[in-house]
Amino acid sequence: MLHRKPHANTGLIIRQATRKDLDAIGDLWVELMAFHAALDHRFRIPPHGRSNYIRHVYTVMRDSNYHVLVAQGGEKQVMGYILAYIAQNPPIFPHPRYGFIADLCISEAARRQGIGEALLTTVLEWFRSRGMENIQLNVAHHNAVSQAFWRKMGCTDYLDHMWLSLSPPSEVNERG
Repeated sequence: MLHRKPHANTGLIIRQATRKDLDAIGDLWVELMAFHAALDHRFRIPPHGRSNYIRHVYTVMRDSNYHVLVAQGGEKQVMGYILAYIAQNPPIFPHPRYGFIADLCISEAARRQGIGEALLTTVLEWFRSRGMENIQLNVAHHNAVSQAFWRKMGCTDYLDHMWLSLSPPSEVNERG
């Protein structure tokens, strides 16, 4: 289903991603990862990372439990995307399913124009239509800008995601 939803942001269209958007999504993912890698080495882009990510997005675009949306500007340029899916909790939790936002990326040149909020609003509508009562997402510990965005959107702290490297200390960067 290809739906287009214009937003107050003049010329902005939020629509379901198509195969034609995969290169733009891959470029945005590289931009996102490079930004995070500057904050924490563990986000460095692996060899073939972009092509592997594009293949992943193409695969999940065909899965009804996933929703991949793009924000298209007035010149039909993809300015951002969101990748979300329905996740399953273990049976010990009161809510068996929840919405999960895996990625939200806006090109650096298009930030602070309401595009992230427009993508989020549209994906939240999709989650609600699927009966979800809550969502979860991960935010990089060193990414204060994203943390502020998600708090502004109403998110609260829930879990701390921890990391323990099993590599020898000489291979571990002390920043991470």
